[in-house]
Amino acid sequence: MTPTDRRRLLVRAAGLLAATTLVSSPVVSGTPQPARSTSGSTSQTAAPAIRPAVAGRRVAPVLRLQSRGAHVKWLQQKLRVAADGIFGPRTRAAVVAFQKRHRLAIDGVAGPKTLAVLARQPAKKKTTSCIVGGAHRFRDDWGNPRSGGRTHKGNDVFAAYGAPVHAIAAGVVVRSYESGLGGRSIILRVGRTHFYYAHNSVNMVRTGQQVAVGQVIARVGTSGNARGGPAHVHFERWDGPLATRRVINPFATLSAVC
Repeated sequence: MTPTDRRRLLVRAAGLLAATTLVSSPVVSGTPQPARSTSGSTSQTAAPAIRPAVAGRRVAPVLRLQSRGAHVKWLQQKLRVAADGIFGPRTRAAVVAFQKRHRLAIDGVAGPKTLAVLARQPAKKKTTSCIVGGAHRFRDDWGNPRSGGRTHKGNDVFAAYGAPVHAIAAGVVVRSYESGLGGRSIILRVGRTHFYYAHNSVNMVRTGQQVAVGQVIARVGTSGNARGGPAHVHFERWDGPLATRRVINPFATLSAVC
């Protein structure tokens, strides 16, 4: 073999080694990127395509206070806390509680070991659903002034006209009707709690009907006194029997499911 041939073989071998190293190297996830917000109070993001700590040779991110993004939302959904994609004090408290239950190092940080144990937990049956499908926004507008000296007794969830309106939980439709103020409206009973949906463009359930969690019961609209304004669902929560119901701010309920 001539010196020229030997040099060519060495160059070819070095190139093959570099390519093999590049292909076999694990992909390292850095700090999760901020999620795109589609709600005034929460963000709507898809779950990570590959779950943390179970993604083959991928390295799981370390999630801690101030982390943001799809991995955080996945973590929150697994821990059954409000899934806004932001690792705040409530998420940290849930992580600490999970670490205690599973005898992990208690530091409030979702590292590889915590994420691996969490990923192995069986999925829980879905019991609640966001009340609107697709992009939406809402804020805590409870108590804001309204015409005629009234105050706002719910929260408005703004979405595209005709977007699906979902049953927040499995229950019974107490009333599906139309009025001058709320327009096409639905009252849904879930246990001892009632949920009121107003300004629908169309109601898709009838009075007395049993509905499943997440079932489409109406479409977002501008009926009633919302005519001429932006499409939205006026959403209220009533606790106790209808005759003696206590109207409470639904913001915490919405934040937990949307």
